[in-house]
Amino acid sequence: MKHGYNNSNLVIHLTTKKLLIVILSLQLTFLGLVGLEKLGLEIPILRQAVGFIYLTFVPGFLIFKLLQINNKNAIESLLYSVGLSLFFLMFIGALINFLYPLIGISKPISEIPLIITISTIVLILCLISYLRDKGHSTFLSINGKMIFSPIVLFLLLLPFLAIFGCYLLNFYNTNILLLILLAIISIIPIIVISKVPEEVYPLVIWATSVALLFHTSLISKYIGEADAPLEYYFSVLVITNNSWNHTLPSNINAMLSIVMLIPIISIVSHIDPTWYIKVAYPLLFSLAPLGLYLVIKKQTTSKIALLSSIFFMFLPPFFGFMAVNTRQGIAELFLVLLMLLMVNEKIPDSKRALLLIIFMFSIVVSHYGLSYIFMSFLIISSLVFLFLRNKLIRTPNSVNIVKPTIVTIYVVFALSWYMYATNSSTFDTIVRFGNHVATTIFTEFLRPESSSALYITIRELPLSLHILRSLIFTCVFFIAVGVVDLLYNLKKDRTTFLPEWSLFSVASFGFLLTSILPKFSKIWGIERIFHVSSIFLSTFCVTGSIKFIKLVSKPFKALNLRRGEKYLKIVSLFFFLFFFFSSNFVSVAIMKDYPSPHLISLDDIEEYVKDNKINMWKVHVYGCHITERNVFGARWLSTNKAEAKVWADWKSCWAYLSAYGMMGPHAETEWPYAVTYILTNETRIINEAYIYLRYLNTRENIMQSSVRSEDWYSITAISDYLNKSNKIYTNGGSEIYYC
Repeated sequence: MKHGYNNSNLVIHLTTKKLLIVILSLQLTFLGLVGLEKLGLEIPILRQAVGFIYLTFVPGFLIFKLLQINNKNAIESLLYSVGLSLFFLMFIGALINFLYPLIGISKPISEIPLIITISTIVLILCLISYLRDKGHSTFLSINGKMIFSPIVLFLLLLPFLAIFGCYLLNFYNTNILLLILLAIISIIPIIVISKVPEEVYPLVIWATSVALLFHTSLISKYIGEADAPLEYYFSVLVITNNSWNHTLPSNINAMLSIVMLIPIISIVSHIDPTWYIKVAYPLLFSLAPLGLYLVIKKQTTSKIALLSSIFFMFLPPFFGFMAVNTRQGIAELFLVLLMLLMVNEKIPDSKRALLLIIFMFSIVVSHYGLSYIFMSFLIISSLVFLFLRNKLIRTPNSVNIVKPTIVTIYVVFALSWYMYATNSSTFDTIVRFGNHVATTIFTEFLRPESSSALYITIRELPLSLHILRSLIFTCVFFIAVGVVDLLYNLKKDRTTFLPEWSLFSVASFGFLLTSILPKFSKIWGIERIFHVSSIFLSTFCVTGSIKFIKLVSKPFKALNLRRGEKYLKIVSLFFFLFFFFSSNFVSVAIMKDYPSPHLISLDDIEEYVKDNKINMWKVHVYGCHITERNVFGARWLSTNKAEAKVWADWKSCWAYLSAYGMMGPHAETEWPYAVTYILTNETRIINEAYIYLRYLNTRENIMQSSVRSEDWYSITAISDYLNKSNKIYTNGGSEIYYC
C-alpha cells in the first residue's frame, strides 16, 4: 500500500494483496476478540463494533470485487458492498437453517456454526479474489486538507450530539442539547448550498441522517414504537431457539430481514437485539439518503440531489417511526440500491442483471408491504412503457428495469416466497395472493398511526401542527408542479430523468394522491405512503418549487444573487422553515402546544397540555417513553404466569408483553398462539385471567383501547375487575392482578 501527495490530495495505491491483508486482519481481530471473550477477557464495545463492520461490509465487498466491476466511485462501492453483505447474511442464514439439521447440527443459528460458516466463506472468497486479481491495483485519492477541515469535523459531531442529547433527556430530563441539534440541522441546507464544496455533500447527508435517526431511536433504553416490538419478538424467538421456524403464520416471521439479519448480527457481534434496533439498524438505514443522493445526482445536479435528500430526511416519517422500523428500512435501502443500479450505465449488462435479481430478491424477503407497492409500480410502469416505448428516450447503456421479463420474474418470486414462507399450498396461495397484497398494503401503509406529529390530526389541532400540515400540503403542491413539469418535458423529449425513474415517480405521485384527496382536510393514514413516495418524489419537490418560483420570480429580482444559485437558496430557506416545524422544535421550544415524545420527558408533559387534550397527549408521550417498570413487570409475568389469558391495554399488548414478555402478537392480529388480549371499557372477562397494568395506567389512571392515541378511557371502567382480583405483583409503576 503506497501513498503520496499530489496537489494536497492523498493518493493511496491499493493492490489486491494489500486489500486482502486488511480484510484478513479484520477477520483475525474479530476471531481474537471472540476467543478473549470465551476466556473471560471481554473488551467492552470492541467486539460489537468490529463484528458489525466485518459482517456488514466484508462479505459484500468481496462479492462485489469478484464481479470485477470497475467502479471508481468509492461511495457507490461502499453502498453496493453493504447491500451485498446484508443479502449474503440473509441468504446464508436461511440456507444453513435448513441444511445443517440434515447433517446433525440441530442449532444452526448459534454462535459457533455461524462464525465458522461466515469465516470459512470469507476465506474462500479471499482466495478466489487473490487468484483472479492478484495483479490488479487501484488508486484512491483523498483530499488531505478536507479531512481535517472544520466543516468535516463539525459534521462528524452531529451524531454525537444526538447520542449525548438523548442521554441527557433519558437520565436528566433536559432536552436542551436535542433542541440545539435540531436548530443546527435546520440551517444545514442554507449553509451547505452557499458555503460547502460539493465533495463534502455525501458527508453532510450521512451525518445528518445518522443524527436524525439517533435522536429518535435512542429515546429510552427499550423499544416500543412502530413495528419494533413484534420485530424484536420474532428475532429473539430465533435467537432463543437457535433456528427459524418458518411455519409460524405471520408476515413478520417470513421476513429474512427480521428472522435472519437481526439474529445473525446479534449473535455473531454479541449485540443485544434491542441495541441492534436502536443503533445498528439506524446506521444501516442512514445509507438510504446517501444512495438517493447518488441516484438523483446522476440525473440532475449535485445541488438539486442534495436538497432532494435533505427533503427526504426532513419529512417526519424518516426520523419518526422509520428510526426503529427495521424491516421497512432495510427494504428501502435495497430499493435505493436497485434505483442506483438502474441509473449506473458503467456496469456491464450481465453483472447488472445479477445485482438486479439480488436486490429484487432482497426487497421481497425484507418487507411485504414495500415489495407489493414496488410490484404495483413495476406493473403499471411496464404497461405504460410498452405503450409509449417509441416515445421514451433512453441512453444507450441504461438498464430497462420495467421489461416484462423482469417484472414477471419479480412477481413470480414474490408469489413463490409467500407460498413457501407461509406454508401455503399452491392453490391456496394463488387464491389468497390478491387478498394478501391488498391486506398487507392496507395494514402496512394505510392504517392510522399515532407515533408522530403528522398523525395527531383530530378535530382540533395545536397551532404548530396546523402550520405543519399547511407546510406539508405546500410540499405536495410543489411535487405536483414538479411532476407536471416532468410530464411536459417528457413530451418534449428534453428531460434528464430516465424513463423508468419518471414512470416510478408518476406512479408514486398517483399513489400519494389516492391517500390525500379523499381526506384533504385530514392527513390520516398517509405517513408511510408519503415516506415511500418521497423516495421518488423528493427531487420533484425541489424542481417543482424552483419551477414555481420562476413563474412568480418578479418579487425576487431585487435579491443580489447569482442566477444559478438564486432559486436553490430560496428552496433551502423553505426547507429551513419546514424542518423547524416538522421536527417539532417550534411545538416544544417556542409555542409549547404539542408535547413531542422525542423531545420531552414524562415529567414535563404538564407544560404542554391545553384544555381537555391532556389524556390524549399523555397516551401519546407515554407510548414512546418505555420505562423499566413496564419492562420488568412484563418479564416477571412471562416467567411466573400459569396457563391463562393475559388482558392489558393496547400499548401493553403491542409493546411490553409481546416483546419483553415474549408473549407474541395479541389476539386481534389473528395470531393462533395468542395469550394476550386487549382490555377495553367494554371487555367482559369470564374465565380466570391476568390483568397487566403499565405505568400510564397506574400513574395517570388512563387506559388505551386502540392504536389511536385519542382512544382512551378511565381505569375506573375496569375497577370492578380490579376490586375482585388479587394484586400479585407491583414495582411502583407496573402492576399485575389475577382474577
